[in-house]
Amino acid sequence: MTKHFLADIPLFNGLNSQQRRRMVGALRTRNFSAEQVIFNEGDLGDKLYIVREGLVRIYTGDLNKKETSVIMYGQPKSIFGELAILDGQPRSISAQAMEETVVYTMSNRRFKHHLEGIPQLSINLIQQMSYKMRKTTGHIHSLASKPVIARLSILISQLAQEYGVEENNLTTVKFNLNQTQIANMIGATKESTNRALMQLSQFKVLHQDESRIHILDLKTLHSLGG
Repeated sequence: MTKHFLADIPLFNGLNSQQRRRMVGALRTRNFSAEQVIFNEGDLGDKLYIVREGLVRIYTGDLNKKETSVIMYGQPKSIFGELAILDGQPRSISAQAMEETVVYTMSNRRFKHHLEGIPQLSINLIQQMSYKMRKTTGHIHSLASKPVIARLSILISQLAQEYGVEENNLTTVKFNLNQTQIANMIGATKESTNRALMQLSQFKVLHQDESRIHILDLKTLHSLGG
């Protein structure tokens, strides 16, 4: 089961059955309860993580460990924690399970050993890190060049695409987000984010209840993002 699971993850594309067996042998399983911290910014980066089941919030914080920006939400087949393994520095991000979550882990030593012995794995890792860098660069550009309502529309469109579920003819982002978290993700104040959310609600593009976002009109949402 684990071997077939790895086959669908871009990091392991192109590996033959023997190489996948070697990778599977190096994996360990860990379970986290909802809201349990997986690791904190500044911790030793000694493991690579792969989400098997559940949802993980990856974020940065200030000196008081208060969340300042969400980088991504890791769902099944997402990989995180690879940067600290490669450069040997402490974690530059924090990770927290948002619901009951199962992850595979691989130690720093074993992962580096496989990188040295499997050239395709190294190539895949470079490609994955390049993809993340491009995505981050694009996000920064949108924050710098667009008004708040456009930033919000782009964010919710992305969340709908990556984490949306169809419920009663609506697209619902499958986890809760409060206004502070949304504001952090688009680089805006809580007040301006609230105004933009109210505008989108007035336009009948979406509505939010108990921190859950429901998209009523994806087409208009895309157009508002420019």
